[in-house]
Amino acid sequence: MRYFKKLLLIPVLALFICVGCSSDETTGPANGEMTIENYMPLAVGNWWDYNTAAWLQDTTIVKMRITEDDTWNDKKIYKVDLYYAYFNWLIYYESELRGYYGYPSDTTDYWVFLKEPIEVGNKWCSGTIEQRDTFEIVEINKTIYVQAGIFENCIKISSTFNEVFDYAPGVGIIREERHGVFTGSEMGSELFDYNLN
Repeated sequence: MRYFKKLLLIPVLALFICVGCSSDETTGPANGEMTIENYMPLAVGNWWDYNTAAWLQDTTIVKMRITEDDTWNDKKIYKVDLYYAYFNWLIYYESELRGYYGYPSDTTDYWVFLKEPIEVGNKWCSGTIEQRDTFEIVEINKTIYVQAGIFENCIKISSTFNEVFDYAPGVGIIREERHGVFTGSEMGSELFDYNLN
């Protein structure tokens, strides 16, 4: 009987090992699509909880919620509740993921968080007239460990303001780092729970 139990463990261990193996470094997300929509899923009801305990002395929980949608310029836009955000609406527009502080308009400033093509070296300039920033995709196919789990085929974006954003396919932003931005201190947050519709 003891021998039989040991035999049963072999396929379970094999499955565990295979699940834990990293994917081929030359491939992208599981579905093969290196698109913005794949790296930032937007839908009403989606939510993400971030923990800043790894960066700050307290255990601040940052909650990001998509609470409603609307249509602007024949494009779907998504209302975001995030208490410290410099954006209130998100939209996929012209191969970009844009964040608007107020309701989108043709004259309103916006931030570009992601821009296609999703490949190393892609750069773009974004921000308001008073505050411009340059973003760059510096790494793809990265495996990242955060409190919410292990995510493969992630992309890393850095900015001239020493900010770093990590996106996981099918999940969205899983980690953010701010190195001395405005405050002169290290700040950041990492994903610990989420729900996607």
